[in-house]
Amino acid sequence: MYLLRILLSTFFSTFLFASSLKPKEPKLCVNCRYFVPLSDGSKLEYGRCSLFPYSSGKFFVDGITRSTDFYSCSTARSLSSMCGNDASKYKKKYTRKIHKKNEESEDK
Repeated sequence: MYLLRILLSTFFSTFLFASSLKPKEPKLCVNCRYFVPLSDGSKLEYGRCSLFPYSSGKFFVDGITRSTDFYSCSTARSLSSMCGNDASKYKKKYTRKIHKKNEESEDK
């Protein structure tokens, strides 16, 4: 009986702790330092990931020869060998740094 009481209390405390955790916000490519928006002003959803370049010859859509191009972010996030759904290669674009101002001495 004592063992059952301990097991139940452990289960409920674990359950309450797990339910109190907030769900994680998804890591968005637009907030990643490797995100490259298209230069023609297209929607952000067509952005590229500079972490995954590939060499290409003549581009079949517009005929322009590019030396290097990048995979789209949607491709990189859909393949687990690249970034995957869990955004394994994600690096935050902006890091918030708080700098305290040096207080000037009042000896003047």
